[in-house]
Amino acid sequence: MDHFSKLVGLALLSAAGSASAYVYPAPPPGFSGAPGNWTFAPPSGQQQIGGIMRQSQALRLGGNATVGAAYRLGPNAARVAAAAIFMNPYVRVGVGIASWLGVAGIVWDALNNQWAQQDKSAVLSDGKTYSIQGITGPSMEGVCKTYVQNLTDWQYSHVGTEGQYSYCYYINKYNPSNVAQTSFSIGTSQCPVGWYVTPAGCVQNPPLITVTKPEFEDLLEPTPMPQTVPGELPQPTPLPIVEPVPNPSPADPPSPQPTFVPTGDPVPNPTYDPNAAPSRTNQPYIQPGTRYDPSPAPSEPWRYDVKPVNRPVSSPTPMPEPITETDPNAPAGDTPSQQPTDFCEKNPDVLACIKTDEPDTEEIPESQKQISITPDSGWGASDAACPAPKMLTVQGRSIPIPFDLFCTYMQGMRPIILAMAWLSAAFILLGARESN
Repeated sequence: MDHFSKLVGLALLSAAGSASAYVYPAPPPGFSGAPGNWTFAPPSGQQQIGGIMRQSQALRLGGNATVGAAYRLGPNAARVAAAAIFMNPYVRVGVGIASWLGVAGIVWDALNNQWAQQDKSAVLSDGKTYSIQGITGPSMEGVCKTYVQNLTDWQYSHVGTEGQYSYCYYINKYNPSNVAQTSFSIGTSQCPVGWYVTPAGCVQNPPLITVTKPEFEDLLEPTPMPQTVPGELPQPTPLPIVEPVPNPSPADPPSPQPTFVPTGDPVPNPTYDPNAAPSRTNQPYIQPGTRYDPSPAPSEPWRYDVKPVNRPVSSPTPMPEPITETDPNAPAGDTPSQQPTDFCEKNPDVLACIKTDEPDTEEIPESQKQISITPDSGWGASDAACPAPKMLTVQGRSIPIPFDLFCTYMQGMRPIILAMAWLSAAFILLGARESN
C-alpha cells in the first residue's frame, strides 16, 4: 500500500465518519519555499506564457491519477533570472536569453571575459566636426545641446539644415513662440566616416563599457522576458512565484478545478427506473469514485478535500481517469458514497486500522504481611579519621601527599551510598512480598 493511501486512511478515520476529509499530496518536483515566498525551479525546456508556467502530471491524487499545476511568476522573477544569467554566461546562447540580452543592449565581451554594453557616449563619425562659439564635437545635436545649456532662459529645440548651412534651434522658456537659431561652423573630422569618436580617439568597432550585476539586472528587468527563458536558465534556478494553482483551468489567470477519480468498475444502480426517462440521476449504472476539491491553506497550497461519491453512468465500461470538473460544484448526479465506513475492511494493513490487544479484566489478588528492618551498625571503627599523608622522596626531598581531598569527597558520598542501599533493600523486600 502506498504512502498516499495511508494518508487517505488516516484522514478518513480522523473525520469520524464525515463525508469528506483532507489529504495532502506530495509537492510537485521543483516546488519549495514558505508561505509568501514560494519558488519553482523550472526544468529544462519549461516555458512561461503570460507570466504563467504550467507543469503537467505535477500532483498524484491516488493510483495512477495525476493532475497538472500552474505557477504565476512573482514580481521580481525577472531580476532573479537576470542574476542567474549574469553568474552563468554560458546560457547566453539560449534563443530566448539571446533575444532578451539583445533588446537590453547587453553583450558578452569575450576579450575581457565580462558583460558589457555599447558606450552610448561614443558618436558614429560622418567625417565632420561641428562648432558653435568654441564648442566643438562630432555631432550637431551634442554641440547644440551643450551650447544652449549655457544660455539663460533658453532650451534646446532641434537641429536642422537649410541649403548649405546647418543651424542649432532653441526656444525661449517663457515665450515658446520665440525661436532663435545659431549656425554651425563645419570642419573635417580626424575620424573616418563609420568609425566611432571616443575620448580616447577613433575606434573602428563599437566601444564597450563594463556592466555590473545591478546594472545588468536593471537593464533586463523592464524588458519582457521571452517565454523560453525559464527553461534555458541553469539547473536548478528557483524563480519566485505567487500562490500555485493545482489542476489549473486553461484560462488566464488559471483557477483550480475539482477532479473526479474513478475507483473500480461501474455497478448496477439500485435506484435506476427503466420506465423513466434517462437523466443525470437516472442511469442504469453507478461509477464509484473519489472527488478531489482543491482546498488550499496558507501553509498547504496542495491540500485537497476528498469526497467519495457515486456517479450515475450509462455504461458498465469504467470511466477514464482522472476527469477534470469544469463546474466547481459537484454534478447533480453525484451522491455521497458509504464506502469510507468500510475503509478498514478494504485496507486492514493501514496503521490506523490495526487493532491492539485489550488487557485482561481479572482482578489482581492482594495480601498483607508484616516486615521489619534492623539497621546495621556498619563496618569499621565509628571514630575513623582520615589517614596521615603519604611521604614521597624526590631528589632527596620529602613531599607529603595528603588524603584530605579524597576524605572530604567520601564524606559527601556517604549519605548518598547509604540512601541507595536503603532503596535497594526496599526493592528487595517489595519483590519478596510480591512473590509470596
